[in-house]
Amino acid sequence: MGERSMNLERLTPDNCAMAPIDHQTGTMLGVQNFRLDSFRRSVLTLAGVAKLHDLLTVLTGRYVEGPNGPIMGELLDMFPDARQFIVRGRSVRGTIKTS
Repeated sequence: MGERSMNLERLTPDNCAMAPIDHQTGTMLGVQNFRLDSFRRSVLTLAGVAKLHDLLTVLTGRYVEGPNGPIMGELLDMFPDARQFIVRGRSVRGTIKTS
């Protein structure tokens, strides 16, 4: 096997971001490996860490006017500047092109 190159730079507000993807009231009902209250608390705790460290935060939603429902109100309240969030029409792709 070849050698792997690792970047061990510490994460800072300048080199990372938070992107809670499709944390909507309707899609949360599909989570089955956590109790809903635990899931909600985990999402809000992670978002609180992003807020505490002043991370760039991008909220996304898919079919927010339809069955998926609106973005979690607590997230919108926590990130009032994110009122202009990304509304997606397609599924999330699992690959990110870096160059």
